[in-house]
Amino acid sequence: MSQTLIPTYRSWTKPLTLVWQPIWTPTQERRGEILTRVHPPQTDWLLSPLKWWQMAATLDPYVVAALDQWVWMRVHVQTPARWHWHINIWPQTVLVASQWIAEQEPQAIALEMTEQWPWSPDLWSLFTDVWMARGGRVWVDDWTDPMALPPWSHLTGVKVDRTVWDANRLTPASVAQWTQFVTRCHDQGLLVVAEGIETVHQQEAALACGCDGLQGFLWGHPQPWPEPERDALDAVVRGYGEEW
Repeated sequence: MSQTLIPTYRSWTKPLTLVWQPIWTPTQERRGEILTRVHPPQTDWLLSPLKWWQMAATLDPYVVAALDQWVWMRVHVQTPARWHWHINIWPQTVLVASQWIAEQEPQAIALEMTEQWPWSPDLWSLFTDVWMARGGRVWVDDWTDPMALPPWSHLTGVKVDRTVWDANRLTPASVAQWTQFVTRCHDQGLLVVAEGIETVHQQEAALACGCDGLQGFLWGHPQPWPEPERDALDAVVRGYGEEW
């Protein structure tokens, strides 16, 4: 990070805090997702974490990368042993910080991306070289189309959006569609996690479709992530490459 961007970086990370939510798997693997929150709490979600990153993207790709890096390093510094964590990554981070990504250990981290973000073929190829080729895992988040498989190569799995499991949308026809989707994913070697599972009925529907994991309030509400000394962590982040 350049010296001129350090004050900007601090101003963008200061309102942020992290929480984590468990992801259930039949093997009881210790897995969870790291979620960002903007403080003070946004009860109406007018300023969601997604909008926070989107605003940063209008400023500079390095600010987006710094936000992603801040989350990544928080997890790296504080992670309990034998846990695996899902964190989001934006294409801007791959674009301007690929060398930094290539230096990170992939064992305990799975990265999540969505189709809403602009991944060009060249950028995806770069992402593959610096992360997936070294055993790094990548999941597609918020998937809503049961008729199509994700088009990206070297994926680990798909997280099916919470809206799919809404009680008003769960019908025998939709369950049949998503069962076929999960089967096609498995045929391609992809795992599938159902998001937004809050009731036993939703759990039963997701498992009937063949989902490999479940995430939602039924298994646990988001819990605060440990808060390290921010100045010390800033120093850790700044130490990863003068080009930042």
